Amino acid sequence: KTISWGEKTSDEMFYLPFSYVLYQTGDENIIFSNNLTEIKDPSAIAVHDRLFPIYPNPVKNEVTIAYRLSQNSEINLSIYDINGKFIKTVLSQQNHSPGDFNIRQDVQLLNAGSYVIVMKSNNKQYSEKFSVVK
Repeated sequence: KTISWGEKTSDEMFYLPFSYVLYQTGDENIIFSNNLTEIKDPSAIAVHDRLFPIYPNPVKNEVTIAYRLSQNSEINLSIYDINGKFIKTVLSQQNHSPGDFNIRQDVQLLNAGSYVIVMKSNNKQYSEKFSVVK
């Protein structure tokens, strides 16, 4: 039987990703076991607040600000220039439940240059840099 692969095959195929790490001293002491680890409570997995990279970057007209909240939070989103000068407020004391969020912000009135989005949530501060081009 001829074995073929690709889009025109009728044979069943599967994908097997493979990765490895380079040997390091002490690796010979690794012990493998057959015990599987099971997470009984998915809510036990740590989810942290996060401000994702701004896109598109660089931007001409409109930027998307994406962030994740781990709990009910009051957030502030602001734009600063690269020197730390306050430019504008995107959200002020906005209450959100846990989850992922996206906000689109018009930046056409900003001059060309580098800016920083700052998100304040739960007494922590997160920032992402972006550039405006004309």
